[in-house]
Amino acid sequence: MMVQLWLALLPPLLLLALLLVLVMWVRRVPVAPLPLLEQIDAVLPQTQCGQCGYPGCRPYATALVAGEADINQCPPGGQEGVVQIAHLMQVPVKPLDSSRGETKPFRLAVIDEANCIGCTLCIQACPVDAIVGAAKQMHTVLADACTGCELCIPPCPTACIDMVALAELQAEAAVPPPVVELEHPEASQPCIRCGACIEVCPAELQPQALYWFTSRQQEALAEQHGLLSCTECGDCNRACPSQLPLVQQFRDTRARLQQHHEARQRADAAREQHAWHVVRLARDKQERADRLAAKAPVVQEAEVEQVSDEVKARQAAIAAAMARARQQLAARDNGEST
Repeated sequence: MMVQLWLALLPPLLLLALLLVLVMWVRRVPVAPLPLLEQIDAVLPQTQCGQCGYPGCRPYATALVAGEADINQCPPGGQEGVVQIAHLMQVPVKPLDSSRGETKPFRLAVIDEANCIGCTLCIQACPVDAIVGAAKQMHTVLADACTGCELCIPPCPTACIDMVALAELQAEAAVPPPVVELEHPEASQPCIRCGACIEVCPAELQPQALYWFTSRQQEALAEQHGLLSCTECGDCNRACPSQLPLVQQFRDTRARLQQHHEARQRADAAREQHAWHVVRLARDKQERADRLAAKAPVVQEAEVEQVSDEVKARQAAIAAAMARARQQLAARDNGEST
């Protein structure tokens, strides 16, 4: 009886063991890193502005990999972008090339709709199709798609496009919730590593470690240790014998992290939108070529028919002239014979 039971359980046990071995093997297999081109393209701001001297971020990344461009040619990426590219390419860091423009806060294009004449020139210039409208109709900018490239400004004949900082638009659109400021004097002494803040944290975080990470601007490590889970309750502030401004420092770092995440989300969305923009332009070009090719045979046939009619008329005129000439010759011969 026991032997039959073991024989019945053997296949499932073998299958389970095989699955466990497979899972362990998959975990041990290293994930292949992205190609250098993809890594560089991922850190570029995807504004597609052309200030680097190339028609977009992807061509600039391609030129970098090919050794045809320098790492400091992207003003929207700023010095931070230069550092990231230098790290990926394992080359020394250079200062940003200021001759190509200055690094500015993220701004959106806003159209003064009262002065828009519907010329569609800004629509044609936009690299991500962020402007909608029609000929002789009012245009508007899709804020979620705009990359702030400023390419729509030069072709505008009425100068009705302005670049507005995103922070200003957000301030006008919504009233931020009130922030409770904690009255806390400046730190009288450095962290003494007492652990009092850890004991009172309701989120079970390690404010002591978070303070070290945020003080050294190691936002990634702070995020890994749960900074975004902080509720800013202030218990750690009140428990700290060194009177460190823990919550304020956490709040500032969270704001920087939020800005970084939003910038990456905008860049990813802009990359996808620009790809569709390129596909649309190629499709429109092919459709125009197909329409012209379809019209060409009709024109040629009409020309051939017109030419053949002219030839027939000319041949008929020649035949009539020859007939008259024969008649005249025949009449003259009859007259001479009489």
